[in-house]
Amino acid sequence: MTKQIPDVVLYKGQEFTLAGLKGTGLFTPMDFGILSEMMGVVTACYRGYFCKYECIENELFLVELGVIHGDDVELPLIEGVSAKSDSILFFP
Repeated sequence: MTKQIPDVVLYKGQEFTLAGLKGTGLFTPMDFGILSEMMGVVTACYRGYFCKYECIENELFLVELGVIHGDDVELPLIEGVSAKSDSILFFP
């Protein structure tokens, strides 16, 4: 089985892998109109996306989003930010 690309959290200058979730409220692309049909699947990322969060003044912020997608998919802007790359999109 291929190791999955993990979500990570930056906390006090250190990077931690997000291994589980208790509760709700973390980002999903569907919250911003990116449907699962728009996302591709690769063996290293079955969800089709991965996230980087940062804890700033005791609040959790999404600071980077990677989306696996096909060439023919046009993804929406998120908070006015567009993608940086063609094959894997990163929203800073």
